[in-house]
Amino acid sequence: SPLLADFMSYMALRNMLLIDDNIQVAIVRNRLISFDYAEAFCFSELFLKLFITFGSRPWPISVDPIEAFTRNLSIDLPNGYHNLLRIIKRADAKPLREAYYAPMMKFQEANFQSIIEELSSLFIPPIVEFYGECLRIIKEQTAKLLTN
Repeated sequence: SPLLADFMSYMALRNMLLIDDNIQVAIVRNRLISFDYAEAFCFSELFLKLFITFGSRPWPISVDPIEAFTRNLSIDLPNGYHNLLRIIKRADAKPLREAYYAPMMKFQEANFQSIIEELSSLFIPPIVEFYGECLRIIKEQTAKLLTN
């Protein structure tokens, strides 16, 4: 089913972001889509106040938005792909593997400059720097996974 490939792509994207909520998907034009990205960068009200109050740094002791984001990423979970195969009760299959790694490979090729520019028009510099650093961390961790 092409929906299984869509599901694998979606689950890979969930591992690249911080989507811990229940899986929320819909089928549109015979494709599975997700619509649960509200907290994808672990950007809380507390962190927004920190950025506005303190600017770039220093943060209060034990509070660091970048560290919180990095700590919650699950890109490099052992056997993430194989765990997903067990969840959907399928044997290893090339199309599912390709679908799982496709978003990660696209992320490696992506140029985020236009996103950074758009963020710069909306937010103060420390928030833009936060998102830029998060994108860099995702890219770094997916690169490690793809080379293993």
